[in-house]
Amino acid sequence: MKNGERNTGKSNTQRLIRNMNLDCIDPFYLCGTFDIPEVQRVNDVPQKLIPFHQVKSFRGTRAEMGVHFFIDDYQFERVWNNPERYAKMLQGFACVLSPDFSMYADMPLAMQIWNHYRKMAIGQFFQSHKIAVVPTLNWSTEESFAFCFDGVPKGGTVAVSSVGCCNCENVRKLWTRGMNEAMRKLKPERVFFYGAPIEFEKLGAEVLFFQPEHLVKVRKRREKNEVGERTKWLVENPAIVCYVAEKIGVPKCEWEDFQQEVILRSLELREVFDPAKAKISTWATGFVFRIGREFQRKMRTLNGEK
Repeated sequence: MKNGERNTGKSNTQRLIRNMNLDCIDPFYLCGTFDIPEVQRVNDVPQKLIPFHQVKSFRGTRAEMGVHFFIDDYQFERVWNNPERYAKMLQGFACVLSPDFSMYADMPLAMQIWNHYRKMAIGQFFQSHKIAVVPTLNWSTEESFAFCFDGVPKGGTVAVSSVGCCNCENVRKLWTRGMNEAMRKLKPERVFFYGAPIEFEKLGAEVLFFQPEHLVKVRKRREKNEVGERTKWLVENPAIVCYVAEKIGVPKCEWEDFQQEVILRSLELREVFDPAKAKISTWATGFVFRIGREFQRKMRTLNGEK
């Protein structure tokens, strides 16, 4: 090669490998029609689960905690963009659930396959950094059953979430069909279940339930008789929060964050309900609209909008 020339072919190949995270996977441990990376079985059980976006500020005992990604994708897309950085950050936790990249029924199938591939690739990469990885189950329609369980080891521990599935009967039915299919195909020994319980065919598996942070706080306050009428009503009628979110234009990907914000703010603001002035449904819904407008302003600020 002459002086001043550059081997652009080699540098372009290296750039492609980095950009696509091809250096994160082991080509000898791929499976299925789409070469999905495999992860190994683990048996680690955490005492609690915390969301990924709280890892940096967590000050407790890491060995007792697991990390989940049952949050909106925009909050952990950075893990795919820089997996090595976050592998180092996640070391020391009891276990880490593989990133739950979304698979919606109205997504093109190619995008669903890509998101499943990314989830398993990051899981495999984390395991190579001595992190106990519990594979997260996710699916959309029955068409996704052909690939969405590839790479998940049989007979091990898996994780699943029901967050966002309880407010729509059709979504709930599809969730149940997918979960039953996963149990039949994978026959897991243990299931980490995050969110409100939904019945499915357990087939002898041990099911460990974990609740979202805002519901844990509600339960603790209830035990102390510190939960007001509004909070009780909102917890028992989650569909109204989704209804308000849709009405005021909260993007669907932010509904879960909005629900948590509403419940936590309701716990903080312990206003006394006066049935002589309004129905509990009217009073609580008005509160949701108020928090919704504040939530929209906060999200616009975070996104750099005016």
